[in-house]
Amino acid sequence: MMAILTLNIVFSNILSYYLITQFLKWDIKKVKNYKGEDIPTSGGIVFIIVQFLMSMILYTFTREKLFILLNLFGILAIGIIGLIDDVFGQKNIKGFKGHFSCFLRGNLTTGFLKAIIGFFVSFFISYTKNSHDLKELIIDTFFICLSINALNILDIRPGRACKFYIIFCLIGLLKLFFMKNYNIIMTIFPILFSVIVFLSFDLKEKVMMGDTGANVLGLHLGILFSWILSSKYKIIILFFLLFLNIFAEKFSISKILDNIGGRKIWKKGPVS
Repeated sequence: MMAILTLNIVFSNILSYYLITQFLKWDIKKVKNYKGEDIPTSGGIVFIIVQFLMSMILYTFTREKLFILLNLFGILAIGIIGLIDDVFGQKNIKGFKGHFSCFLRGNLTTGFLKAIIGFFVSFFISYTKNSHDLKELIIDTFFICLSINALNILDIRPGRACKFYIIFCLIGLLKLFFMKNYNIIMTIFPILFSVIVFLSFDLKEKVMMGDTGANVLGLHLGILFSWILSSKYKIIILFFLLFLNIFAEKFSISKILDNIGGRKIWKKGPVS
């Protein structure tokens, strides 16, 4: 077990660093950041590749095969639609309300497509896990679905989404440690260490994770906590996620965090 764990951590770090440095050499679509500078986007594809390769290895050595398969399916599905949104998305249309209004006028946007696919992916994962329990099925479906967009809301300033993900992922790992579920812990390490490596590039403003990465990280947290929390705690978090998504439709959370000092907390500026 310890040998697999060590290999998991070392390989995830090396592979992540290699992929990011190679990714930056490609002819990648660039978008303007909050400073108006052109930055390569869709860097979150690195998370998907690392998790995919490591999941194939871990599937052989762990007993949590259902978690691995559902987690991998969700990451691939949401990652692909996130990449499509990064490359072809209509950035002048904001929020679900804006995309839904376009759909009612007969225009299918990538944002609306992302929301619909996110819902059905969440439902499929929840149904596979809870087909015998209607209450859990409903809770988990909306819990995962709303989690997908949560980190996307925060991915406005360098490093912010990565840091939120790392903090909550570590909380999940602590819970798993007390549950003595070391198999799921091993399946989480690839994407966690990939994000840790990516964070240094994000803070230096060399690359953005884009919806490709933010949606994947949100989904990953949603699946993780839907797996380890009781219904009571999931319902509490579900209401918070619902509030967060509705609030973000009307107000800029990034500006609020900046105004209360969030910019100093979450971003210290480019790292030399």
